[in-house]
Amino acid sequence: MKQKLVILLAFAVLSVGAGCKARNGDANANAPSGKQPGPAVALVNLTLIDGLGDTSVEGAAIVVRDGIIIAAGKESKVTIPEGASRVDLGGATVMPGFINAHVHHGYKEENLRSWAMAGVTTVRDLANLDMPYLEGIELRNRLRGDPSLARLLVAGPGLTVPGGYGTRYLSSTAETEAAVNELADLGVDVIKLTFEDGYAGRHNMPKMTEAEYRAAVRVAHARHLKVIGHVTSSDNLKTLIEMGVDQIAHLPYDTVPDAIMKKAIARKLPVMPTITVFDGFGVSSGARGNLARFHSAGAIIALGDDYGGGPGRFELGMPMREVAWMKGAGMSGIEVIKSCTSVAARVCGVEDIVGSIRPGLRADLLAVRGDPLADLAALTDIRLVMRDGVIINDGTANRQ
Repeated sequence: MKQKLVILLAFAVLSVGAGCKARNGDANANAPSGKQPGPAVALVNLTLIDGLGDTSVEGAAIVVRDGIIIAAGKESKVTIPEGASRVDLGGATVMPGFINAHVHHGYKEENLRSWAMAGVTTVRDLANLDMPYLEGIELRNRLRGDPSLARLLVAGPGLTVPGGYGTRYLSSTAETEAAVNELADLGVDVIKLTFEDGYAGRHNMPKMTEAEYRAAVRVAHARHLKVIGHVTSSDNLKTLIEMGVDQIAHLPYDTVPDAIMKKAIARKLPVMPTITVFDGFGVSSGARGNLARFHSAGAIIALGDDYGGGPGRFELGMPMREVAWMKGAGMSGIEVIKSCTSVAARVCGVEDIVGSIRPGLRADLLAVRGDPLADLAALTDIRLVMRDGVIINDGTANRQ
């Protein structure tokens, strides 16, 4: 253990942070400038799932320097720099760190640490439920240099009208436009708008007007931000599609008509299924059916379980219940892993930073014993977790 910690410290680097690359410099943070290159670390004797391809590569190696992947592929074709430290993974399967694109309670260090230790190295909080949103964004900024925590992406508050479903209440089109501009100035990663009639015994909740919704979308797009729409019913989904949102925060729990489903897929709107939270409310059957239909029709599906967004059993770490729902809906093992890595990275706007194993990206890696393509339960048998090139879990914690 001590020897591994020495290796860890030898190439520990600062995190690139959690924001959108266009707004806070992540696109230029992949390669440290003005410094002598640090020592390289070579992970060897592994099976590689890079998050992009449809097959795994046995007998692979990954080379990391200064938190960046500099080479990955068949070990016989990878040049390992002279003097590099070697970490033999004993045949473990290595994937990109997972990305949960829909969580809550991400503004707690203990939660971020638990996610990271489990191999979920990036999470996106879609409405700050823990503290005032200004404090939350400031906390996000302070935490971004700690590689022991999951990278935190944020929406800030969920925007709504007085009495509506959400966490920040706006009373006019002008207030809505101002709120989106304020959040953009603060460096949020996405704008969340709600369109919800009711939940958990509440009904007839007010919603934004079409003018307010369209104004929010227009301003967000002008500020180079995507808009994610919260919706749980298929009639509201139809309205959200027409209003120009970019992503859907849930799959509805009632059966989505074919015409609406086809329209969403034609617009290439990614969905986060969040079956886990619907199961907590006892209404998962419709959402599970929608997931199977959307997947069969070619929808973009990204991991999101809505951790802490309602009742039910959520795992603080690897969201195996949501993974199981995805597999049960007909997704193959490789499709599930891609949805949890490269697809989720594109949905979150960080595909040039993390989400796949290729040169130039941050070294956020999850190594597990066994073959997750044969049995996704292997995702919890951790051999190693690396975030930003730092080994934060050497696989001994869950072997005691």
